[in-house]
Amino acid sequence: MGIDFSRPYFLFLIPLAILFVLMTAKSLNKMYWLRKRVLLILRNFIFILIILSLSGINIKWFVDTTTTIFVLDASDSMKAYRGNIEEFVRAANNKKTDKDQVGVVTFGGNALVENFISKATTFHKIETSPDSRYTNIENALTASIAIIPQNTRKRIVLVTDGEENVGASNKISSSLLNESIDLKVYQINRDIKNEIAVDSIVLPPKVNLGQVFNITVTISSKVSGNAKLSLFSGRQKQSEQNIQITEGINRFVFKDIAAEGGFKSYRAAIESDFDTLTENNEASGYTTIVDRPSILLIEDKDGEADEMVRLLTASNIDFQKIKAISVPSSLEEILRFKS
Repeated sequence: MGIDFSRPYFLFLIPLAILFVLMTAKSLNKMYWLRKRVLLILRNFIFILIILSLSGINIKWFVDTTTTIFVLDASDSMKAYRGNIEEFVRAANNKKTDKDQVGVVTFGGNALVENFISKATTFHKIETSPDSRYTNIENALTASIAIIPQNTRKRIVLVTDGEENVGASNKISSSLLNESIDLKVYQINRDIKNEIAVDSIVLPPKVNLGQVFNITVTISSKVSGNAKLSLFSGRQKQSEQNIQITEGINRFVFKDIAAEGGFKSYRAAIESDFDTLTENNEASGYTTIVDRPSILLIEDKDGEADEMVRLLTASNIDFQKIKAISVPSSLEEILRFKS
């Protein structure tokens, strides 16, 4: 246990308070001596309590128990290293003392408690099955912070390859700092020789109805060879190509036409016999197809707009011709037209 003060300069008031109480004791001479002493003690005690309160006294309790939570990456990219991870946790548990307690959390897309916090060593191997398609370190750390007890020293040991594809673990740094949690990271360095990944699929954010536009797929590869690249529009396969991949960055361009308005999503997927991981073989993107702009053509007398009608028709532009007396009266109706 320890004591400290946030405003220690107020402690100098204690001798002054005692002196003040003693000086005012003369007014109590007529009292019985026992009552006089009790009253002086109470006055001093009250003054001292007020001064201690003003000084910001803090009592700290020192704990000798350490809680360690092992946070284990159980996603697909770590399957080949699961035995190494389990051996690492077992070896660490063998070195713990009687004052240490340990818990184990596994994670992928979600986080699951493998072993609840206990002083008894019960971990042997990973038996829980989180969603292995994703790696969400942020969610795993948040869950671990929630279950770690407050009355111990706190430590989290994160075992992962660091390939986070959901969430953002850097958001947790402030929570770790506020909770005084010591974060240790044991990073697994995967030796990947043959690997192909779809890095991105890029589309224009908006296209007009009837417009032809490009869909650019970027693929990174550590090896050269043949592969099959497929493009899906929604659930329908839009295109499929047998492609030649070279080591490094590869870009392939598809073309599509905006046949109907609204939101439209695309997904690119690659397949290859020499690929190592499958969870990075897809990427998605989307665009918004804006309906063809329409023109409001207004004429006062019959035939006045004939020349404009021929011009708009030849330009394949949608328009609506009305009389001046029929011009829309509301802003909402007018905004339906481009001009």
